[in-house]
Amino acid sequence: MIRTTVPLTALALACSAPEANSQDDHSSEAPTSSAAAAAAPPVRPPEATETSSAVSSPEADGVVQLHWQIDSAEDNFGFYLERNGPFDPLVCPTCHLPHLREPDPHLGEWVRVNQRLIPGVGTTSEVHRFDYEDTGLVRGKDYLYNLYEVSMDGRDVLKGTVPAHCRTEEEQAFRERRANWTEILADTDDTGETVTSPQISGEWVTFFYPRERTRTVHLIGDWMGWEENPLPLERVPDTFWLMVDVPLEGLPDSIEHLYLVGDPGSIEVHLDPGNPTQAHSESRGEIVSVFGLSEAN
Repeated sequence: MIRTTVPLTALALACSAPEANSQDDHSSEAPTSSAAAAAAPPVRPPEATETSSAVSSPEADGVVQLHWQIDSAEDNFGFYLERNGPFDPLVCPTCHLPHLREPDPHLGEWVRVNQRLIPGVGTTSEVHRFDYEDTGLVRGKDYLYNLYEVSMDGRDVLKGTVPAHCRTEEEQAFRERRANWTEILADTDDTGETVTSPQISGEWVTFFYPRERTRTVHLIGDWMGWEENPLPLERVPDTFWLMVDVPLEGLPDSIEHLYLVGDPGSIEVHLDPGNPTQAHSESRGEIVSVFGLSEAN
């Protein structure tokens, strides 16, 4: 009999061709485990977050790192994992970034990940944490994982299904920039400082706009034909700001820009509140915000 009275969690790292192996030899495969006394919450479905690891090749070199824990167990012999995928990622139509898909047991074929059983902890009332690293995955793809718990008498129980997205190098760089800006903007919210917009960071020009509660905000500029290719701004977590990154490569020395604020039928055109430099635009026929790239560098 198995009794696991803790939530299972998973952390998806970067993203391999699946390896099928359905045989369970119950031999030892050393996990990382630690213990500490804790209260036992009820079992609930696993959760997943994302990160990425530095790797050298764009394909079949990704890694997914799964983490889970048990608060208490009875006759826990071990664990094994199944993988489903790769799948093409689900891309958000607003921010154009991959979003984790909902677990679906009917998608694709489930294959065994670990050839040897991940050793369990027997009967215990202490917290034990486990890590397993699945390697050789395709970056930029989605995967699903099933975690099974095996009892001393050989019975197995599905503990939950975890979605994971394997980030590309570009996606990882975006996440790192976003995390950096989150920290900086959170500090300005606390101090009341003004945020200068736009700002150059590495190979990107980042535009900021105060977050609107219910209205969407798009960036338009002379280098992209004004309203021909508006770029949606995305909320920066834990701040009162929206932002969007524009590649620095190919931009003219001086760029003109404005913001479209609102939804179709009620759109307002705003200057950049973080940029005091303004001028009359010949291509636009009105006053616009102006940013000199050479002066900023």
